[in-house]
Amino acid sequence: MACVKVLNVNGGIMDRGGISSYMMNYYRHINKALIHMDFAVHGDSKGVYDEEIAASGSRLYHLPVKSKDFFGNIREFKKILKKGNYDIVHAHLDAGNAHILKIAQKCGVPVRISHSHNTEFLVSNKLRMLVNKMQRSSLPKYATHLFACSRAAANWLYGGTDGITIVNNAINVPKYKYNEDNRGRVRTALGLEGEFLIAHIGRFDYQKNHRFIIDVARSMAADCPEAKLLLIGEGHLKGEIQELAKDLSNIIFLGGRDDIPELLSASDLFILPSLFEGLPVVGVEAQANGIPCLFSKNVTREIKINENVGFIDLNVSDWHGSIKNIYDKPGGDRTEVDLSSSKFDIKHTVKELESMYMGMVNK
Repeated sequence: MACVKVLNVNGGIMDRGGISSYMMNYYRHINKALIHMDFAVHGDSKGVYDEEIAASGSRLYHLPVKSKDFFGNIREFKKILKKGNYDIVHAHLDAGNAHILKIAQKCGVPVRISHSHNTEFLVSNKLRMLVNKMQRSSLPKYATHLFACSRAAANWLYGGTDGITIVNNAINVPKYKYNEDNRGRVRTALGLEGEFLIAHIGRFDYQKNHRFIIDVARSMAADCPEAKLLLIGEGHLKGEIQELAKDLSNIIFLGGRDDIPELLSASDLFILPSLFEGLPVVGVEAQANGIPCLFSKNVTREIKINENVGFIDLNVSDWHGSIKNIYDKPGGDRTEVDLSSSKFDIKHTVKELESMYMGMVNK
């Protein structure tokens, strides 16, 4: 049987965000004798996974950003599709999938997958919001298959449409298991051996609600003197958030990191007070580590894998109180978790995706 050729299309570059992490988790584990994956990204910037993709034998194409060069975007994408002879285009741009899949349809790509990763639009501009809503409504004309990371993400992008496939944001479970040696080593390297460490992992943009995190940290400064908040990630709002936090000594900006499992083991609490989420990969990673997790009530309950999880309204006093309860517990609140053989274990879910890809093409 011929190898199935899949082109994954990302809305940005291959950074450390949740959508890129989803793609890389499946890419690393998929049977490359059966499925060949390439990637198309938007913008000329280099991504953190570009070299890994090239070293694994795949192509990575850079498309012009649509808002800056609309016709150039279409022209370059058509060239990629005609040259690559892809069986499947798998689009990961939420409402923007319509633009990608419309071009793929015109170029004769037989299988066109729309994948929903969110529960809200990532834009606030009224004109762009209108365009996104129009694109969302046109998706059924161009997509042959509808994927989503959660039921909430499916309902947002596709409404009550039937035939939606939930593809779990699965991870390499053993990689995230709690490790006592890593805990000590990382805390020593950071000079934070005796502190209560609160981890937030996420890019600096509107969705992740960093302004609220700063307000919570400010309220806790006197009440939890040994608590330190680790902000892990990069993004266009980072400078603005650093300015807001410049008078606070309980916040540490660690930047983008590739040692997330080790940082989770070093920490005592994971927080994610997002304004919206599809189903955050980092929430799965944190629960696989056994660290207690606090999510905003805007995060879908489908993220809950174990009982060491709380969902909180977005007000500072509630977050302060919930964090303080964990801070005051002697010895912490970490739990033993086994996600092997679960729906979030990449070893099992990748085989399901392989079967779906091959079945779509054969059909």
